[in-house]
Amino acid sequence: MTVTNGSSADHFFLSAFHALTSREAFPWQRLAFQKLVQGSQPPAQLNLPTGTGKTSMIPIWLIALAWQSSQGNGITLPRRLVWVVNRRVVVDQASQEAQDLIDRITCLESVPDSDRRNSLLSLNEQLRGISFLGLAGRKPITVSTLRGQMADNAEWSIDPSRPAIIVGTVDMIGSRLLFSGYGLGKSRRPYHAGLLGQDAW
Repeated sequence: MTVTNGSSADHFFLSAFHALTSREAFPWQRLAFQKLVQGSQPPAQLNLPTGTGKTSMIPIWLIALAWQSSQGNGITLPRRLVWVVNRRVVVDQASQEAQDLIDRITCLESVPDSDRRNSLLSLNEQLRGISFLGLAGRKPITVSTLRGQMADNAEWSIDPSRPAIIVGTVDMIGSRLLFSGYGLGKSRRPYHAGLLGQDAW
């Protein structure tokens, strides 16, 4: 499959990706976006060398969600992106990167460039329209960190319709998938297992 140039989806992606990351998209990132919006299943693996931008799948997924929302044909992408990392320091880095993306989408008054602000505003509006809490004026997307010695802010589990980025260690994510989440009561364990096991990538 080759990267399609000149399409409205491609233009939407390129402007939104630059607005979110301040970088130009690589061809593989454009291709990843196109595969997501065309209804392809998200890849089970992403085999890329260190430093080539695997975490850019976070903004790519966000932009693809916003594009599907703007088309009015229903959303086929998972609403929860679960980023599982085996080192706490990398969990913290990925969480901060995800939070920075959300801040850029929601804090538009600090963006001086009108083209960039318009791209971010479009992302904000499309993502806000996906969920009940977004339509009620709350943040259109949330970030939660699940790792030892850090309390879960629970934002990802309040509204299942709201897009969420969940970054966590293998044990914290895995225990929830196995209905035995650390620190959870019996009533919350199946709820967390369901949210992470369904409509999640």
